[in-house]
Amino acid sequence: MEDLIQLITSNEEWLMYRILQYAKAREYTKYTSTLVEAWRLSISGLSESFIIGLKKYKGIPELTPDEDYSKDPVAAFGILEAQRHRSRGITLSMFLGLMKYYRQSYIDLVSSSKFDEGKKDLYIKYLNLFFDRLEIGFSSEWCNISENKIIEDLQSMNRTMTNEKNKYLTIFDSMNTPIFFLNLHNKIENLNHATSEYFDFCKTSGEKYYETVKKDTELYFLKDEVKEFIESNKEKIEFEKYILTKKGNVYFQVKMKRMLDVSGKFFGTVVILNDLTELRNTSESLKQSEQRYKNIVKDQTEFITRFTSDGTHTFVNDAYCNYMGMKREELIGKSFFSFLPKEDRKKLKSILDSLTITNPIKEIEHRYILDGKIRWLHWINRAIFDDDGNLFEYQAVGRDITDKKRIEEELKESEEKYRELVENANSIILKFDNEGRILSMNEFGLKYFGYSEKELIGKNGIGTIIPKIYSSGKDLKKLINNMINFESEYQSNINENIKKNGQRVWVHWTNKPLKDDQGNIHGILCVGTDITERKKAEDKIKELNETLRILNKILRHDILNDLTIVLTVCDLMGDVNPKLKEKASRALEKSINLIERIRELEQAIISGENVQKVEINKVILEVIKNYPEIDFKVTGQCEICTDEAIFSVLDNIIRNAIIHGKTKKIDIDIIRTEKMCKVRIADYGIGIPDNIKHRIFEEGFSYGNHKSTGLGLYIVKKIVERYGGAIKVEDNTPKGAIFTIIYPTLESKNIVC
Repeated sequence: MEDLIQLITSNEEWLMYRILQYAKAREYTKYTSTLVEAWRLSISGLSESFIIGLKKYKGIPELTPDEDYSKDPVAAFGILEAQRHRSRGITLSMFLGLMKYYRQSYIDLVSSSKFDEGKKDLYIKYLNLFFDRLEIGFSSEWCNISENKIIEDLQSMNRTMTNEKNKYLTIFDSMNTPIFFLNLHNKIENLNHATSEYFDFCKTSGEKYYETVKKDTELYFLKDEVKEFIESNKEKIEFEKYILTKKGNVYFQVKMKRMLDVSGKFFGTVVILNDLTELRNTSESLKQSEQRYKNIVKDQTEFITRFTSDGTHTFVNDAYCNYMGMKREELIGKSFFSFLPKEDRKKLKSILDSLTITNPIKEIEHRYILDGKIRWLHWINRAIFDDDGNLFEYQAVGRDITDKKRIEEELKESEEKYRELVENANSIILKFDNEGRILSMNEFGLKYFGYSEKELIGKNGIGTIIPKIYSSGKDLKKLINNMINFESEYQSNINENIKKNGQRVWVHWTNKPLKDDQGNIHGILCVGTDITERKKAEDKIKELNETLRILNKILRHDILNDLTIVLTVCDLMGDVNPKLKEKASRALEKSINLIERIRELEQAIISGENVQKVEINKVILEVIKNYPEIDFKVTGQCEICTDEAIFSVLDNIIRNAIIHGKTKKIDIDIIRTEKMCKVRIADYGIGIPDNIKHRIFEEGFSYGNHKSTGLGLYIVKKIVERYGGAIKVEDNTPKGAIFTIIYPTLESKNIVC
């Protein structure tokens, strides 16, 4: 029986069309489903029940009077199918008649098979007994059912069919594409909700359109096309057309298809409209965009070409043609390898062959020979693959880089020269990264510190050439960070360094931050000069100055005490010798004045050791307290960086104006500009003669009845210049003199006090 099972299962499609042919010929299709799929399912279910029966009975299933056909697999399928048809209003005679043609279809299959006649007879007998069982089963069940049960089943089926109808109508009505069903007379039979967006076939928006549309309404905008389609006898057609709608002129794709029942009889036409307006507009935009990009490629200044694996050009743009000095038709079909030096061709071919789907892009620089001259070109090459992963061709975008190559060669030569200069320089030249690691050091520096390149490169500067702690105790661990974060303060600095042998040395460093294109610091370039001997000399001078300062202080103290005693004795002498007393008093006063000038000179020498931020107006107000008899007027304010020597500067100028200028009034104006702080001291005395103005700041110069040591204004000038300032003198109007002191402001030179 296996061959019978094989015959049935492999020919279910044949059986379906066979029974459908019988049903159409005997007009059973007008009472059954018009869907081919329904007939296919019935054949599939019937064949399955036969196969189950074949496996169960193991032989001819003879009929007996006591059988319960409701439990027979073949009869059970027949009973189920009978119930379904009965619920649709089919009578027993109608269903039994249809089953006869099912039986005949299976017998026809066996009869047309290649089995021998003996097998055919056996299998036909087998099929007849199976169909007998099926027919007895559903007939007995049908006869025993009550009329109420039949009515109940019909009602249930009617509800089910109504629900099914509503479900499909809901789907139909929910589609966003306008759909029309036309009857045999090309009138609208049904339409969905989407049609209301474009046309006015319906009475009220939101109603069921198949109920509200008039049955005699024509599809007026496609009347001629529908008529032509029906007359053509074609199964379906598609075309595109502009149709005037509520939305305006809309571009539709129109699909028409004949609707045939299961017997193949025409009963109407379905018309579907797909709105292609946006797609068409997009397509037009795409065409314009494509043309625009074609123009861009054509007008591109960079070279664009496509070529096959052997280098044969398939496309070249105008820029490439102009560069090559050839016409497009001369380049198309010609391999670009012919323009390459022979020794470069194999290497370039290997690079192109290495491109894959996962790694399709490669930048290449290679040489071209044009007019007998070597040119350099930079190309971005892309391998293009088809849908099967096969190489189709290459696309390349390139430009001439001959000048760039020449500059690179010149730069390389320049770097070599620079490297030689660095290596042969008599200064230490090194680079740090942001962490303080030494990136490079020239030969001079390595020898100076006593290290080999291997010993030093990559090591942190702190702890190798820079001691962690100064000899003075200052911590240098944050030095590199400070050089990066406060670069203006460390453009140059003097640092204590240490050699490999532990010797402490002093180096003057000039530092320049190294920055990337975004301005971020990524290292420091330092150039150093050994100043150890100079530092020792400076320290020695500083030590001697301190000794002199102490000696001067002691001498001033002792001499001043002795002079005070002498002055007291003179006062006690009374009128013994008035002239002698006056002469002695003047000599004593001159000596005291000399001592005061020496003190000021000392301040000028040591000034700068204890500088601080000072408000100059407050200093002036403090100085003028010493001269209560003078009428002072002070205006303005300004901050400068100085030390206590500023008191001597101001006191000297004011005292000179009082003693030598005989003034009773002094105006002091403080004028601040962006870079300068000017102190203008104007008196109203006898003034300074023009013939000595240029000499008053000279060492030892004095004039007038009160000739002094000649050191006062000299000391003033030295103190002012020590702080980057200047002093000048000019006539006042109507009389007197004006001394102007000019100091730099704190902001002008980024001065930090």
